[in-house]
Formats: sequence, structure tokens, C-alpha cells
Amino acid sequence: MALSTSPNPLIRSTTPGLETNRKGRLIVDENEMTTRDGVFAGGDAVTGAATVILAMGAGKKGAEAIDAYLKKIRYNKLRKLKIAEKVDTACRSLVE
Repeated sequence: MALSTSPNPLIRSTTPGLETNRKGRLIVDENEMTTRDGVFAGGDAVTGAATVILAMGAGKKGAEAIDAYLKKIRYNKLRKLKIAEKVDTACRSLVE
């Protein structure tokens, strides 16, 4: 959350693992993910005062990255579930 053209300082002080640069702006990678896993940011909170066009571009890029991130989590959970089911089936066949 940004107030004016910089991030709200409460975010940084109340969110462990969220790093900022010397100007207090959130540090993100090429996918707009912050230094805290699963937390994304864009716009003035990252770049400082800039155009609405740049903020919208960061929002679009961030939304695509969030979608990919969530799909990966769902895929990994499903994969673990399928592996657990296979292990369970194998163990049951050993007992029988």
C-alpha cells in the first residue's frame, strides 16, 4: 500500500522479510515479487513517483506473476497428493 508516492512505513516495520532500499521503496525481482515469498508489489511503492502507465504495466506484470505463482503452488500440492496416494497404495499392497 502506498500513500502519496512512497510505501506506507508501517508495512515495512510490521512485515518480517520485506526489504526496502535506502529510499524506503520495496525491493522486487523481475516478476514484481518482493523479498518475502508470495508478496508482490509494483507502482510507486517500488519505483517512487512515476507515471500511471508505468504503474499499470507493473500491475499487469505482477498479476501475471501472481497467477503463475499460485498455479505452481497448486501443481506442487497436487503432485504431493498423487505421490502420497501412490505410496499409500503400495503400502496397502504390501500388507495384503
